[in-house]
Amino acid sequence: MYRLNVNATRPEFRYLYLDLNAYFASVEQQERPDLRGRPVAVVPMIADTTFVIAASYEAKRFGVSTGTRVGDAKRMCPGLVLTPARGRVYVQYHDRILEAVERVLPIERVCSIDEMYFKLLGEERRPARAMELALEMKRTLRDEVGQYITASIGIGPNPFLAKVGTEMRKPDGLVMLPIDELPPRARLAEADGFSRDQPPDEGQIERRGLVLGERPLPRGPGTPSPGVRLGGG
Repeated sequence: MYRLNVNATRPEFRYLYLDLNAYFASVEQQERPDLRGRPVAVVPMIADTTFVIAASYEAKRFGVSTGTRVGDAKRMCPGLVLTPARGRVYVQYHDRILEAVERVLPIERVCSIDEMYFKLLGEERRPARAMELALEMKRTLRDEVGQYITASIGIGPNPFLAKVGTEMRKPDGLVMLPIDELPPRARLAEADGFSRDQPPDEGQIERRGLVLGERPLPRGPGTPSPGVRLGGG
């Protein structure tokens, strides 16, 4: 049994990476209640010969993803709803998201319209505090931007590995990657059962402990997470 000292400042928890889930499609579902719970594909125009720009998670369950030809996507998912992309709206939401998350942590770098990362300093590198900040960021997105605007968050020693964490648990996930448990195979601590709305206290984390895993790092989205998982499914 490996136990993470939640009171210690662990130098590997230097960065928090936020990756918005199915961003364009999620914005459409936030803006249009009639799209909520339905498979949605954002497209450049309504034509079978074009390609999907973004797919909601309801559509992804049928295999529809970014780059899928629209004609194929309609065959894969008979109930698929096509909606033309609205770049101006996505930029407006992007600005609102930046304003919201900066109330929790200052942004270190905006990587794209749907990805950014933050540098953790001092006490923020304690596992319990880092998780608390991540959960606060999720709540802030829901409360100030919209309940359909969710994000996967990874916490790690550098932006790349923190980004890897976001790919391990989607949508709405939270994964921490302790550096000393990574190569050559990821031995990542696993702790389930926390509420996505209530930050875990240090006693909860300590009581659960962190069980070593023996699975390799995932190769892409959809791979089950062996990491610390809070929220998403």
